[in-house]
Amino acid sequence: MADTGSSVLDTGAATAVDIDGILGTTIKAVLDTLNNVTIS
Repeated sequence: MADTGSSVLDTGAATAVDIDGILGTTIKAVLDTLNNVTIS
């Protein structure tokens, strides 16, 4: 049971990191686009 619990927690943490990375990349892309539009 302990091993299973650890696996679930590890997977959850990895997923959270992936989501944060995706959100960060998306937000950066949007900001870059807005900056380009503003400059243009």
